[in-house]
Amino acid sequence: MDSSIVTKSTPYHQQVYQILRHEIFTGKIKPGERLVESKIAQEMGVSRSPVREAIRLLEHDGLIVYKDGLLTVFPLSVEAVGELYQCRAAIEPYAAFLATDNLTEEDIDELTVLFESASNLEKKKDSHNTVVINTNFHMLISKACGNTRLLEISERLLVQSHLARNVLFRIHKNPGEYLEEHREIIEAIKVRDPKKAEQLMREHVDHCWEYLQNHLGNSNIFD
Repeated sequence: MDSSIVTKSTPYHQQVYQILRHEIFTGKIKPGERLVESKIAQEMGVSRSPVREAIRLLEHDGLIVYKDGLLTVFPLSVEAVGELYQCRAAIEPYAAFLATDNLTEEDIDELTVLFESASNLEKKKDSHNTVVINTNFHMLISKACGNTRLLEISERLLVQSHLARNVLFRIHKNPGEYLEEHREIIEAIKVRDPKKAEQLMREHVDHCWEYLQNHLGNSNIFD
């Protein structure tokens, strides 16, 4: 960790949160790794108070959990990722159904920009930023569902799935088929067809999980 990144211009806990979040997503801090508040505070040159608040935010994201009484980065396993995608298949399609009539024309334009950005990043083989853009695509739809509890669950699942995909796509290429599926979801939203958007989102999440299963199989990338 680079303590020089922490400055006085932004609240310390926000900076610590962003640094830790970035290091978790980029693999510098690995799934299952233990975090120690005092060590983080010392390395970043701050007191333990902002570290504690940053960890609280990361817990809310689902990136940090308590395991055996210790602070631990969300411990990925094939079983855990499977459970994540089962939950996403149950939650996200209905979120898309609800969001279809709520998304504004500006929101739809933003979905299109995200789709185009992902296409460009795919051509550059930039897996890390592709995953960021794709997570933002799903987040934007979920945020328009109009159901606070549904949104809270969806956001947590998406953040944890983001972590899993980052780990996997450092080894395996991001499947390009999802781009066409995103385009079809946008088209269903444009014509305000909630049932079609719901169906397409369910198929999309199922296809993502099928791809992950094919590549995880007997893999030990999460160990």
